[in-house]
Amino acid sequence: MELILTRTLKSVSVQQFYHKVWSEGQQTDAKPFYGPFLADMGSMKVSVNQWEFAKEGQSFQGRWCGEAYQQRRRIRFEFKRTTHLYVGPPIAIVHQTHYCRCEGDNKCVLAMTVEMEGIPYADCFAVEIRWVARRVGVNDLSIEVGLFVDFKKSTMFAKQIRSGTVVETKPIHLKLLEKAIQVCSGTEVVNSENVGTTEDAILAEDTSTKENSVLDNVQVIALRVMKQISEGDPVTLGVTFLFVFLMFRWLMAAPPPAETVLTDDTQTLEVIELRRQVADLQAEVQLMHDTIKNLVEAVKAKD
Repeated sequence: MELILTRTLKSVSVQQFYHKVWSEGQQTDAKPFYGPFLADMGSMKVSVNQWEFAKEGQSFQGRWCGEAYQQRRRIRFEFKRTTHLYVGPPIAIVHQTHYCRCEGDNKCVLAMTVEMEGIPYADCFAVEIRWVARRVGVNDLSIEVGLFVDFKKSTMFAKQIRSGTVVETKPIHLKLLEKAIQVCSGTEVVNSENVGTTEDAILAEDTSTKENSVLDNVQVIALRVMKQISEGDPVTLGVTFLFVFLMFRWLMAAPPPAETVLTDDTQTLEVIELRRQVADLQAEVQLMHDTIKNLVEAVKAKD
């Protein structure tokens, strides 16, 4: 599991964090938190089921990790898709299963199994998220958030799915953490680390490198296309329009070069969004390349 976020909060207990962030007001006097958060993020048709509590001497077993948890709930919502790799319906459906376990006032683990409908290869993978809150010293709290892409089926796009999942999921949990800090009123953030990639420190270097990588891929494909056209390949003539369209789309959608150095989570979110766009463009370029290759091989096989 990849660690994507860590924070330390002052003067917050494990029980206080659970009550305000995860309990949803069930068996506590806290206001609902997670459902309103999803709605604020633009999710539609949000349904947050009540927690199911295991009977004494029993527990709920996490499907992926196999660990024992005290309670479980299911969540469903819809959201408008914005990815550049736009295949399928405009609305995606998300199913989350939450498992929670509190170990006194020392530790609280919230495990999410996230499954989706309406996105490419949705049946091939699920996303596992872990929020772990640990007591630090007497009054402080350490928060760690981890992510793992659990592939159910093999797919040639596993690398793109994994990288795209990280860049799309991380900003959501940054926002969730921001809201959690707000609801735990009076807290102070001690450290503000974004774990997972060291490139998070400098925006300009990271985005320019990845954009150059996309340009290199496009240039390589362009040379191959031109070579096949010069050799009179009939299939290439049919896909040239696709290539030109993708080039035009890249030029129109590419983010402007950045000139700032990251100083806070807001800029971090901007970096992650730029990364997501670049990752989507790379996936489109690779998909077009594979399509051209398969078509050419099919025609050669007939000849």
